[in-house]
Formats: sequence, C-alpha cells, structure tokens
Amino acid sequence: MVRYRSRRAVPRRAQRFSFVAPLVAFLLIASFGILFAGCSSAPVKPPTSSGSNANNLTFTEQDIARFQRLASQGLGTASGTAVASSLAPLDTTTGSGTAVEAPPVLDLSMVKQYEGLRASGTVDQGNVYRVTNSFLNIRSSPSVSGKEIGRFNRGDAVTVVEFVNAGWAKVQMSDGQTGYVAITYLGRLTTSDRLADEKKPYANLYYVHYAHVNVRQKADPKSAKIGEIPNLTFLHPLSINKGWARISFDGKEAYVSMDYIASFSPTFIVRQEKFTLPILQFDVSQSVILQNLPAQLQKLKNAGLTFLLMRDVQQIVIQQEAKDVRLPSKAVVVAIEGLNASNIRAASDALSAAGVPATFFIQTKEVGLTGITQKTLLTLIANGYDVQSAGHSGEDLRALTDAQVTLEVQESRKLLEDMTAKPVFAIDYPQGGVNDRVAQTAAAAGYLFGIGNIPDKQVNRSQFLSMPSFSVSPTMTPDDVLHLVK
Repeated sequence: MVRYRSRRAVPRRAQRFSFVAPLVAFLLIASFGILFAGCSSAPVKPPTSSGSNANNLTFTEQDIARFQRLASQGLGTASGTAVASSLAPLDTTTGSGTAVEAPPVLDLSMVKQYEGLRASGTVDQGNVYRVTNSFLNIRSSPSVSGKEIGRFNRGDAVTVVEFVNAGWAKVQMSDGQTGYVAITYLGRLTTSDRLADEKKPYANLYYVHYAHVNVRQKADPKSAKIGEIPNLTFLHPLSINKGWARISFDGKEAYVSMDYIASFSPTFIVRQEKFTLPILQFDVSQSVILQNLPAQLQKLKNAGLTFLLMRDVQQIVIQQEAKDVRLPSKAVVVAIEGLNASNIRAASDALSAAGVPATFFIQTKEVGLTGITQKTLLTLIANGYDVQSAGHSGEDLRALTDAQVTLEVQESRKLLEDMTAKPVFAIDYPQGGVNDRVAQTAAAAGYLFGIGNIPDKQVNRSQFLSMPSFSVSPTMTPDDVLHLVK
C-alpha cells in the first residue's frame, strides 16, 4: 500500500488552502485571459498558423460558450465548485471580464536542448555542429581576447565554415556574418554505425599541443633547429617513424618530435538513434482496467522487465549527450491515465503492492480542492512515482485551434510544475491526438516527449514527440499484456 506521509512530512504549502485555491484559479483565469481579452461579437482570430489547418483558426461564439461552461464547472472536480466562484463572467461583446491575469510564465530554457536531443544522427549533418555548453561566445577573432560579437546557447545548431586551428572554428551566424568559437564546446551528432566514416577526414591530422614545437633538419633531437610551429597549428605528417613526424616546412622536408604533437578530431556525440521502449497505457477510468492491474503488473514483474519512469528515460537521453549510455534491456514504461479523485489512490496502491514504478499522466481538469489535490501529487512523487501532463480538458488536440492547443499544453504544464516543483517534460496526448501541428506546439511549450496511440515498441529519436504506445484493453489477460512488450 502507498504510505501517505504524515502532516509533518508534507511540505507546508501542501497543507494550506490559501496556496491551492489561488493556484487552481490561476489556471482558468489565465486561460480565459489569453483567449478572450479584447473579444468582440465578431470571431477572434488567434496567431497565424504555419500548419495546414489555418481555416480552423477562428474562435466562434460556440467556442467561447464552451470555455464559459468549463469556467462554471470549475476544473472538472467531483463537485465542480473548486474555482467557479473566483471567476468573473466573460463579456463577449466588450471583453470587459475582470480578474484576468497575465499568460502563464513557463520555463523555456530547455526548448533548444530538447530540440537537439530529438535531432537525428542518421543523416549527413554536413558542416553542422551542436553547442554542448550552456552558452558559447562568438568572437571577432580566433582568440579569447577577440571581441565578443554574439552568443550561441546549448543545443543550437552551428554551421562551421572551417577549423582555423585545433582550438578555434570559423562559424556562420544567422545573419550571414562570420565569427569564431572555441571548438571545445562543439559536438557533431552521429551514430555508432556512422562514426568510422565521420572520423576518416581526420585520420592523418595532428596539431601542436605545447606552446610550440621545434622543427629540425633531421629526426634527431640534436639536429639543427630550422624553425618552430606555434601551439594549436594543424600538421599533416608525410610519414611517422620512431617518434618523429616528417613534414613539409617552408617547401622543404623537416621533422618534429611526436612528443609535442597530438592527433586531432572534433568531438563526436555518438548517441542511440533507435530505442526499444514499449509504453503500456492503463486507462484506470475504466473500472475493469483498475481491477486487472495488480495481476498484469505481477506478470510483467515476474518476466524480469526493467520498469522505467519517463523521468528515467529523460535522464538517459540527456546523458547520451556526453557519453554512450543505453536504455536497459527489457525496459518498459507503465503509464497510468484516466485519473481522478476517486481512482488515483487505488491505482497507486496497486502499483505499490506490486513494487512497480509508474508515470501518472494527469489531466489538470481533475486537479482541485475536491479533485486530485496538491498533497496527493506530492505523495505520489514522494513514493517514487512520476507526474506528467495529459493536457487539461481531455479533448483531442487535433480538433482544436492553434490557440486552444497552446492553452492546453501550456496551462497543464504550468499548473503541475507549480504544484509539484518538478519539471514536466512529457505529455500523453488525450485520445492519442497528435499530428505535426500538435507536436510542434508541444515542443514550443517545453516538452521533450509526447505519447500517441500508434501500437509499437520501436521509436526513433526524431519521434520523441509522437512516441508509440500500447493501450491495455479491458479484455486483455496478463499474458496478453506481457505479449505486447516481448
């Protein structure tokens, strides 16, 4: 059974009505502020879409009426009274509703990094590299003393014009101008299959890794010195023999000691491109699913599967930017959806009894004082579960306008992060509703993963925003569920 914490163990804000009520009210207040501020009797057009459904991007009075019904029903909690009293009616003629707050302020600092994590390494990257540091200064000359003329951020795609030396690269900026960046903080995406071919151009490239290296007439430390080559300079040895490199220097053959030069290669980010990761979706709003859950979990556990949270998957994908780590063999994600105040405790108890970790995907219409409370969410996290988003209303996002989709994915993420103080980076699309437009909106809202309903267990990196999954049906036996992941 899940051990619910004593009152002293729960963070103070989980115990206070004054925190939750304004926070829950904020969700709908901000939502309506975004959608309806400045409304008139004519349809209001949201920002222009680049997708193919531009003819659907108009709010009608029916849309407004539907959102007003949501307001009057609170957040879909058991009694529908959680926040209704705090919302002023919306005047669709003058747009003079009161208590309208600013749109939610989301942390979007990970958007660029997540974009880089989803980038495929199977195609020829050309001369494009990724920034691996939190930021990378662009300078007017290949030196730390060069004037700073711009900056790249982690995950940015950078076009390399040339490697000036072993320390600096000439790059092209978005405005077409060029500058110089430190090579140390650039990485080239590739896969283990492509790595050998990617390294071939650098097979005979060396550089001076001391302050300078002396150039001598013969391969002998006592031979006459005829010059020196400064630090970081590239060298293409004509041959290497007994600790000496024969080079061309001022049009003549000369020698440098191998003790002062090293082979050069840019940093390659070798990442797993294809993943075997079955995601099992259990919709516990169906009572029979909840009844069957214990036996099905036990069957999976007895099969020796490795259970991962979506948070575990995120951390592995991030670690792959620095080293070659892989998902564990026989990995599986248990995703719990269809949660509400009446079933969330039973679902967590079943998981706890089986000793199986799972990710709880919460529709924020179910969050409120009489619904899924902040204390419940914090208890889930304290007991080792993961809490992620399932949108707000439960409607198929493909059927909504751009502004409505944005509202769904942004507000649900904001509310859950405010209540749990944990990053929300995965969304389980309601009814599996995802297309390119929805996925792009989720990416812009700061999600790394999105889960659809195409039945498969193989996923490519470029599919992270439309990951396949298996929906467990009420008629499935424990053997049927195990067969899905094998």
